[in-house]
Amino acid sequence: MQVTGPDCQSSRSLFVDDDCRIFAAVGECARDPRRHAVGPRRASRHRAAHAAATVPIVKAVLSEGVPIVGTAPVTCPACGVEQDAQLVQSINTQKDPDHKTKLLAGELNVLACACGKRTQLAAEVLFHDPIADYFCRVVPGGDDAMAHAAELFRASGATGGQRLVPTLNALVEKVKLLDAGLEDWAIEMTKVLLLASLGNEIDRVLLFHAADPQAGVIQWVLFDEEGRKPELMSSSLAAYEKLVVRTNARPGARELRIDRAWAVEAVRQMISNAN
Repeated sequence: MQVTGPDCQSSRSLFVDDDCRIFAAVGECARDPRRHAVGPRRASRHRAAHAAATVPIVKAVLSEGVPIVGTAPVTCPACGVEQDAQLVQSINTQKDPDHKTKLLAGELNVLACACGKRTQLAAEVLFHDPIADYFCRVVPGGDDAMAHAAELFRASGATGGQRLVPTLNALVEKVKLLDAGLEDWAIEMTKVLLLASLGNEIDRVLLFHAADPQAGVIQWVLFDEEGRKPELMSSSLAAYEKLVVRTNARPGARELRIDRAWAVEAVRQMISNAN
């Protein structure tokens, strides 16, 4: 897989800064994005535990109706002052597209304290794109919370695409892939193959940035081993397309967590079948 990697200090993508805010600028990215970006499930559990220690995890109701918006008492982790913060727990892209815009801009569910600290709230959020017939639910709290959310999906009778993710930042990547018309499972497998081509780098954070069909490339942002120094990379779009067409890895309807851990197993199975 061919890869290029120029510096990306002025490039744009979605990350979390040291104040836990999702930013649109790579140059302002994370002190430790491993807590927030898509990665192995053991990292997801760590991220969820970190977020839960900072702000309350608020449960969302699975609903296709009007967006659920309310307030929650939150204690600022910097100054200790308790205050009410607006909390959006249901995003319907047709009924309130502004919520999607805020999500992609890193402005959704952020406590902006008067002391200057900005904190991303850990709360369950249901994203629904009726046109794409797609649901994605943010579920902080670890594996037990994920299992419960999966049961709620099944009990709801919802159809179409369904995914579970641990953080808002993971939701941002899913939404970007949805908008780009790309299959998240093939993208996750492409990430694993790309990281493997770089050496023993499977645990490094690699995020989808954009696809350029005219140039035939997918653009990524790769962080170093310490979760710093983002670097813009590109790989062949054709490699992704081959995975979509030539593998039998497409997840079943009940496979809701399509992440790094899922992709590692899918790639292993693909290699095993080829041998």
